Amino acid sequence: MVNSLILIQFRKSDYILTIEKIGKSFSFSDDTVAPWRIICKKVTPLLFILLFLLPLPSLANNTLSVDRDTVIQDNFLGINAVYHAFTYLPESIEMGMNDKLRAIELARVKTSGIRIARTFYRPDWAMRDGPWLEADWHSTMMQGLYAWLKDMQKINVDVALNMGWWFPRDVIWNRDQQLPSFPDDLQKYCQWVSDSLHQMIEVRGFTNIKYIVMFTEPADRQGDPPPGKELWDYYKRTLRAVNQRLLDDNRRALVKVVGPNTSRAPLWLDQAAAELDDVIDIYASHNYNFTTYNEWYEMALAIKNAVAKTGKPFWIDEYGIQDFSLRRSGQYGTALAQANAAFLNAGAQASFLWIFNDQYYPAPLKYHSNRDSFLDGKHSWGLFPWLPESQAVRPAGQAFTLLSRLMGQAGTQVLQTKGLADLPIAAVGQKDGVLTMLVINEGKESKAIEISLSRPLDRPLYRYAYGPTENPPVRADQTPMPNENAGKLFRDTIDAGEVVIYTTHRPEPDATKIPTDKNYGENCFLQPIPETWQTSKEPFENLALQKKVVASTFEPAWPATNLTDGKRLTSWRSAGKKNAQPEQVIVDLGQNFDVQRMEIFPGYGGVDQECAISNKSIEVTISVDNKKWRKITLLGNRPSNEAALTATFPPQAARYIRITSKRPQQSKRDRLFRTWLGEIKVYGR
Repeated sequence: MVNSLILIQFRKSDYILTIEKIGKSFSFSDDTVAPWRIICKKVTPLLFILLFLLPLPSLANNTLSVDRDTVIQDNFLGINAVYHAFTYLPESIEMGMNDKLRAIELARVKTSGIRIARTFYRPDWAMRDGPWLEADWHSTMMQGLYAWLKDMQKINVDVALNMGWWFPRDVIWNRDQQLPSFPDDLQKYCQWVSDSLHQMIEVRGFTNIKYIVMFTEPADRQGDPPPGKELWDYYKRTLRAVNQRLLDDNRRALVKVVGPNTSRAPLWLDQAAAELDDVIDIYASHNYNFTTYNEWYEMALAIKNAVAKTGKPFWIDEYGIQDFSLRRSGQYGTALAQANAAFLNAGAQASFLWIFNDQYYPAPLKYHSNRDSFLDGKHSWGLFPWLPESQAVRPAGQAFTLLSRLMGQAGTQVLQTKGLADLPIAAVGQKDGVLTMLVINEGKESKAIEISLSRPLDRPLYRYAYGPTENPPVRADQTPMPNENAGKLFRDTIDAGEVVIYTTHRPEPDATKIPTDKNYGENCFLQPIPETWQTSKEPFENLALQKKVVASTFEPAWPATNLTDGKRLTSWRSAGKKNAQPEQVIVDLGQNFDVQRMEIFPGYGGVDQECAISNKSIEVTISVDNKKWRKITLLGNRPSNEAALTATFPPQAARYIRITSKRPQQSKRDRLFRTWLGEIKVYGR
């Protein structure tokens, strides 16, 4: 750093003076003076020309500026994240989440400095598959949500609660939920919204719920609107009905309404600004996969321009890059800085990264797999892996924590800045004089810069840096930055891809250290699992785990033992046959048990493999002696094709469990018939 600063301040005049000094240091004999004078007389003009043509270190082309007196967003709510309320849900517990790991996760949320968490929430959490009016506000799902809300409240994180995720699927009946048809759908949906706020805020005191988010990408049509209803008109009618119901119930002042949460701005934003401005408090939109500051800025500017006439704030409610290898690399941290610098300079009130950490989703996405980093219900878009699998921190987690902690504190104002094509700058300030500036070097080489302030600083300025290839990636300099022009000018050199934050906040030891099991103590809030779960419907262990299993046929790479190894993504596959012939497997529990529940999971061979099963293609029978068999009826309704077939019944004695595939599937690749199962679970005493 010192050498760089010395070089930066070395001007062309310094070169000339240096040459003169060098010349004076030479001594010539009398007989050599004349020739040297002739040479110098001829060469000196050429040297002067070359000096002014050389690409010497100069700051003239790398000057950035911050106008401390011009505010472009006077109520910045922070660099936040989508962090779903899943950590206490049965799906997370099933996949290994426990109190200790949950405490580490909570400590990471606190350390990150996010001020708002946006979360998934749907009607079935309270309604299950029953009628709308029979909400169970003490259900397992709701108890898990309350525990998460309590954790967020403890660490002073506000909540943006999605009132349904898919539209119109979460308003009107759409296969996986027994929702009423039009026009009763709006009345019942609005009652659920109002009752949800009543139960969470008024009854349980979760006043950190400050916002309700009206679906996710509603313009993309997830589900079917009522017959004869256009999608936009139905959305508009839904929001107006919710608004009126909250007014009637005297609950409208409890929250701010966020919408339309659409992708590809200005899609739907124009209509929302024109037709729903009396309902929507905060406009929101998003997009993905931009790779430069300018691209992110143009996206955010399109949102701003679409709603500018309303005078209301706007959020970037999601963003990220759909490249798993990039998200695991240090370069993703630089990309997040580029995006947030753009959002700040466009005047966004808040941003929400998709997503804070890898998480397992509940139904209907339980066991879901696709090419967008969903595998067996786990969505791997996060800054951190699924904690039961790894306590590692992806490099971008360090960058995000640096950004959120230092750029998004309460009372922050976003200031006007002027950057360069490959050196974007963003700045935030507070009324007490605190200043924080973000600079990113998008170029491929180190760059010397100077930052010019409209008003001088009256306190020291410190330097934080994130290097995408450094280890550790974050460095904090405890020594104040040198300044010029009475505190109005600062000079520095920034490496290629480096993210630097200059702030008047004095660096705190380990302020951005990401908690692990060795350092989570004071930052954690252990909270017992609600008593409801201790008396859940499935208090028994999986009796089939690691038990002996035999199959009628199998392929060497897909043995029958995969069915009882506890791993749903390892599968049994029968040998391929030219004709559809029944296949079966038999699990030996080792002794008789009183069995009362079973789960049979479809096989998994990749997102393109055919492995669907149904209660019509699979038959289950049980026996105590492997001779006389009793049939068990499988339930027909499942939230998705990836979900397990289940059977729940009064306790019956059984040692042997026989699964018969009556209708093997024909592969599109080799035209052979096979059966493919993932896991068999048996519960009882």
